[in-house]
Order: sequence, then structure tokens, then C-alpha cells
Amino acid sequence: MIAALLFFYLPLAYSQECFDINEVDFTFYCRSGSDDWIVSSDYPNGLWATVISNPNLVWAVIPESDFIWKNPTYGACNITVTKSFFLIASATSVNLYLVCDDYATATINDLNSCKATYGSVSICDMTSAIKTGLNELKIEAQNTGGNGGLSYKLEVNIRL
Repeated sequence: MIAALLFFYLPLAYSQECFDINEVDFTFYCRSGSDDWIVSSDYPNGLWATVISNPNLVWAVIPESDFIWKNPTYGACNITVTKSFFLIASATSVNLYLVCDDYATATINDLNSCKATYGSVSICDMTSAIKTGLNELKIEAQNTGGNGGLSYKLEVNIRL
């Protein structure tokens, strides 16, 4: 008898754990790394980004994001990094974390400019720039001398 009661009780207990699919939050990340394609006057046809170390920890750090782009000429250099991503649902919030040596400007779908300067992490709300479907993150960075470095993390929260 007790076994029969437990048999019926267990499914009831688990059925209360079910959730409504409209209430599932999902976070999507787009991070800097070796899969970034860099284009500049030094690399007119583009090249895959090189992951570099943070020299003596002089650059601000974004957790779980790599520093990319080592300026081979050690002079002034501008680069553009473009990354496309697809969202299957509308975003509830979007934050872009950006660090650069020396300057960077980022946009999503050519909207909402986010700027970063040497030595600090910029955090920008990019929610109004995101759309369901194909999106494009574009970062234009400038190095005025020495090594150049860029790190970013795009955090997109959506409700599935």
C-alpha cells in the first residue's frame, strides 16, 4: 500500500516542477577571440584575429573575453571587426562590455554607439539596437602607437 502511494505521489511532485516555456530566460554571449575577422589598411583583405596577452595587466579586463589584435608595425593603426549573429527571439536586455588600446567605437546594426578609451571598461546598453533575426556588431578601433589590444563581450538576454 505504501509503495502504491509513493508511486502516485512522486509523479505529482515532479509535475509541480514543470515550467511554462514562455518564462525561460536565455543569455547569449558574443566574445572577442580568434574567430574575429580584422580588416584594416595594414590588412586590406583581412585576417583572423590573434589572441594576445594583456601586457603586464595594464589593460582593463573583461572576464571570459580574449584580447585580440597585436599591431605589427607598432605605429598608428585602425582596424574594423565585424561579427554577425542571429537571434530567434526579441531581446529583453543587451549590454556591451568594451576595452581598447587606445580608442574604440562599437555599433549594432549601425545604431547605438558605444565608445571606449584606454584603461577602462565601457559598459553600454545596446538593447534598442537589437532585432529578432540577423544582427551585426561592428567595432572600429584605433591604436596610436605600440601594441594595440581590443576585448569585448556582448551579453544578450532573451526570453524563449
